[in-house]
Amino acid sequence: MEGLTEKQYNILAYVKYFVSTKHKPPTYQEIGDRFDITKLGARFHMLAIRKKGFVSMSHGKSRSIDIGGGRLFSFDQLDGFMENLYNKCHPWEKKLLAEIREKAKERFGDA
Repeated sequence: MEGLTEKQYNILAYVKYFVSTKHKPPTYQEIGDRFDITKLGARFHMLAIRKKGFVSMSHGKSRSIDIGGGRLFSFDQLDGFMENLYNKCHPWEKKLLAEIREKAKERFGDA
């Protein structure tokens, strides 16, 4: 899965904030109003975010954005998972996993 563009990251952060404060997902119109884009532009951004695995959405339903089904997790959760995996893998796999873990730490560790 690819990473998010800056605009997609900002939209996803807004969706998470909206859900945490209003206990429901925003509409495309609300996303569009917040980012000064059209409702259709908001929809295309959300479809791209869904395609990258960060959210799930139901077709044809209003307020159908679900952030619970996406891959939203903290680096600490990822690091803990990778450490557990590292301890269970074969010695020849450990070098590769250590490299992946270090790259993840560089990219997400300060987030």
